[in-house]
Amino acid sequence: MRRTAVLSLLLALPLLLAGCRAGGRSEPEQIYLVSAVGFDPDSNGGVRLSLEVPLTRESADESPAPALFTGEGGTVEEALRQIAAGLGRRLLFSHCALLVLGDGLSREQMEAIFGFAESGVTLPLAAQVIAAPDAGALLRGGSLSTPAAGYDVPGIFRQVSGSLGLDVRCRIYELRADASPGRPVVLPLFRAAGEDAPEAAVFGGLRLLREGKPALELSPEQSVWYAMLTDRYDGENGSPGGLLGVRLRGVKSEIGAGRSGEDLWLSLALRMEAADRLPAGEADALCARIEEGVRGLFLSLREQAGEDVFLLGDRLARQDAALWQELAPDFARLFAGAELRVSCEIRAKESGNR
Repeated sequence: MRRTAVLSLLLALPLLLAGCRAGGRSEPEQIYLVSAVGFDPDSNGGVRLSLEVPLTRESADESPAPALFTGEGGTVEEALRQIAAGLGRRLLFSHCALLVLGDGLSREQMEAIFGFAESGVTLPLAAQVIAAPDAGALLRGGSLSTPAAGYDVPGIFRQVSGSLGLDVRCRIYELRADASPGRPVVLPLFRAAGEDAPEAAVFGGLRLLREGKPALELSPEQSVWYAMLTDRYDGENGSPGGLLGVRLRGVKSEIGAGRSGEDLWLSLALRMEAADRLPAGEADALCARIEEGVRGLFLSLREQAGEDVFLLGDRLARQDAALWQELAPDFARLFAGAELRVSCEIRAKESGNR
């Protein structure tokens, strides 16, 4: 069934590339195991498909080397046929670990990408989905899915978790569970490091995909504030400090709201613990920085998006049904001018005592 919106199209990812099923049992020398797939627009208004395939090297002591097969066509199916025509082996997608969505894919192209699938072998539901300015360029730098063959997304995610406190993984099954009309899809954004470091990739922050609207990009620092606003900050990751300079754990956020005539105020209370002792005054300074960062991102994104991309309304509905029933009919208008009050409290470990 054809989809008409990017969010619902993303839900169809598990059916992607069904027309390429291996069919029956094949010997290893008769197949290529695809480990990552990238999608970009081509210069003719079609789709450029990039398939990452680890190739075994001659020496048993050497790591697999990634190859990148590319093809173009008016649809993904045509691009895939172009790739397959030049190969002497079947393509098997059951081990695919990564999908990369490049910039510039039109709504019609997204429909073509995800609408052509029918039935057959599905991609693993645990496959990671990320965004990139150029999916093919990112995959050309080295294997993003097989650590032994080059840089890899799982390894970069571990670094991000340690330095930023973010759990940035986004798998197909998580998209299926979280996506619904009107909700942004939040994907980790990756960039190729460039000509000076062709075999490197860097985490660029988060990208928010919205139905029929321009994507929004957040820097790594903004991604931390967004995670705190949306109650997605992972404070149990053993972070060495990184951006915030201190390990935080047990991060909790509570949302509240009130209305005075035509004015709406929202409140966000952040509660957390410092895993290590903090010098006098450092906890207060860190709280001030967090409050400023969270409030600044709220105002900036509200101006850019013109809507509640933080899903604060959803949280209010869950926490206070009676208040939400009063606010819901006029929430969009009230939200446009709402004040956000942010408070932060860090329980600092001092002299071994809480």
